[in-house]
Amino acid sequence: MDVAVVVSSCDQYRDAWAPFFYFFRKYWPDCPWPVYLITNYGVYRDRSVTCLALGRDRSWADNLLLALDRVAAPHIVYFQEDYFFTRPVQTDALAQDVDFCRRSNAAYLGLFARPAPEENSFRNNPRIGRLAPEARLRVSLQAAVWDVNKLRSLTRPGESAWAMERYGSDRSRQLLFLRMNSFETAPLDYFHTAIVRGAWDPLAVQMCRSADIPLDLSLRPIRPESWLQKRRRKLRFKIERARQRVWPRRFEIHAFPNGDSAPRIGLGEARQPHASAR
Repeated sequence: MDVAVVVSSCDQYRDAWAPFFYFFRKYWPDCPWPVYLITNYGVYRDRSVTCLALGRDRSWADNLLLALDRVAAPHIVYFQEDYFFTRPVQTDALAQDVDFCRRSNAAYLGLFARPAPEENSFRNNPRIGRLAPEARLRVSLQAAVWDVNKLRSLTRPGESAWAMERYGSDRSRQLLFLRMNSFETAPLDYFHTAIVRGAWDPLAVQMCRSADIPLDLSLRPIRPESWLQKRRRKLRFKIERARQRVWPRRFEIHAFPNGDSAPRIGLGEARQPHASAR
């Protein structure tokens, strides 16, 4: 296996799993690579998705490093669970872009064309440019192709996603970083980001409702989030994380097929072994 798709997530964002994969299946039905979803104790019930249940939640970086240990692929296509596809993925073009990244020995190929690359065309490729060593936001955790070994070299245990973008960019100055030079010629496009500071973006909610996808708004409200809603949300997840450390239980999220019932979200009664025991 040369390439894998990795969807970075955790149980706290389980309400985005069914919408994400609904749009994933709709717009990328011919995905040629295995698909992995990072969870804690949660399981997303879809035969085409392999869940990497890591146990207790750690930092973004620690979760990713543990997940990469289980994904035997030299390159990954990285997404997060609230990147909802908006048009069909050009599978052949993306496969060619992955191969171009590999042949160029690039650490990274950003599939989200922002910030724009300083060099508009790299090695005469009209769609892909090179990021300058001094460019801001070289490391962007928007959708991207990553060389796994180079991703590991830039990732520091304990860091958040935001810290990775800020400090990882400084650590990346000596590596070749590429990015699509326009949204129009990129092989895929998606709504970014559906969940902002813990609450649903109203346009993402509208997108889901237009597709008849129900959202579980009991887990998080729609922006703008009031102070009380924010406090309640944070307290709920804090209590949940503490409970999971003491008595881990499995979440089961079922896929939402077109026109059928809403995804079912619940806690299994069987105790889940800790990640270190597996």
